[in-house]
Amino acid sequence: RAVEVAADMITRHRRGSVDSPVQVSTVFGQGRSQVRVDRSSQKDLRPGDIISRINGREIQNRLNYELSLVGLRNGASPNIEIRRNGEAVAAKLNLGGRNSSTARLTSTASSTVTVKERVFRKFGLRLEAANSSQVSSVDPSYKGGLRVTAVRQNSPAYVAQIQTGDILVGLLEWQTPNWDDLDWILKSAEMKAANDPTFHIMRGKDVFWGNLEL
Repeated sequence: RAVEVAADMITRHRRGSVDSPVQVSTVFGQGRSQVRVDRSSQKDLRPGDIISRINGREIQNRLNYELSLVGLRNGASPNIEIRRNGEAVAAKLNLGGRNSSTARLTSTASSTVTVKERVFRKFGLRLEAANSSQVSSVDPSYKGGLRVTAVRQNSPAYVAQIQTGDILVGLLEWQTPNWDDLDWILKSAEMKAANDPTFHIMRGKDVFWGNLEL
């Protein structure tokens, strides 16, 4: 459990500098632990793949995986060794995978309104763009955020104790610096499958996280 908590901490602080194209978990069996790919936006990496090495470093749990990304930046492509159906496969881990493997949406006035309404219906939040300089002055790992202007009573956001004035800076494993990013997250397979997505909010000089019970 301590190893998982440490991995979670590194994951949260890594987001500002590097985006991983895969979501992984530690699995146990036959007296050892391994790192399994649960979700992937990189086409040549598949759910169920076992990550054995990154840049020659042995990977046995999520903490090993997160530590292997420390010091890297989006655009880096470390060598990765995986096992798939018992066979060894060599590949590259394309950091910043969301941008490189998925077409980004260009925002328009109409699409932004749609995102706003979806956020209100799904979470009970009214949001507006926050000052990115203000956000980064509190925590430089965050690129920006969306300020909460209203919370619908008895909504998931209300139950999670999100307040007017809070700044939404993260949802699931990704940052929410602008409407384009939030739109992408809402349309992702990860969000569609999530019953209690993790959120990160900035309140004053602190960053908090919790879960939205959908």
